[in-house]
Amino acid sequence: MAMSAMSAMSHGIRHRTRDDFLEAIVAQICQQMFSKKDRVSDLLLIEIPDHSFVHGSWLVGGRMGSLIYFKDAQIGIIAVPNKLSEKAEVNYARFKKTMKGKAPANISLT
Repeated sequence: MAMSAMSAMSHGIRHRTRDDFLEAIVAQICQQMFSKKDRVSDLLLIEIPDHSFVHGSWLVGGRMGSLIYFKDAQIGIIAVPNKLSEKAEVNYARFKKTMKGKAPANISLT
């Protein structure tokens, strides 16, 4: 018998989460991609604990960003459209958590 999405969420398969590192890295990468005046808002992180996986979305300067992060490998990728149009290019940034605590001061966008 298949579980509905709401039932799956109530059984702990996935849940909304907070993560200081991911919150800091999203803000820092978006500032490097765009302008420091473009602030990240409406950040939503969903964790699937059984797979050590986090998916996130947010708004920055009217654009919707997205991330995937693998907690066990401590690597992730962020994608944010460059412009607000149908034919927008997408900016990508890979990141790796290489230290405990908050995001590093300088992030290399690749």
